[in-house]
Amino acid sequence: MLQFQLRNDVKISEQDIGEYRTITVKKGTRLDNIAFDMYDDASLWWIIAYVNELITPFVSSKMNLVIPKNPNSIIQKVIK
Repeated sequence: MLQFQLRNDVKISEQDIGEYRTITVKKGTRLDNIAFDMYDDASLWWIIAYVNELITPFVSSKMNLVIPKNPNSIIQKVIK
């Protein structure tokens, strides 16, 4: 398991699981910050929300999130 720190000073743990990785985030973490750190594009926050069945870009409690390694694979599934 890897540990690293996002630009917004939130420490997360990462574990690779095939096409996805899981991260543990704290309350108050914003999905747009995660999307920027993972994909260099904050506007892709909705992909993380979609995969994790969330409706807002704000994490309301400590939780594990599934992060697709390739956001394009999710975009293709959504637009089909």
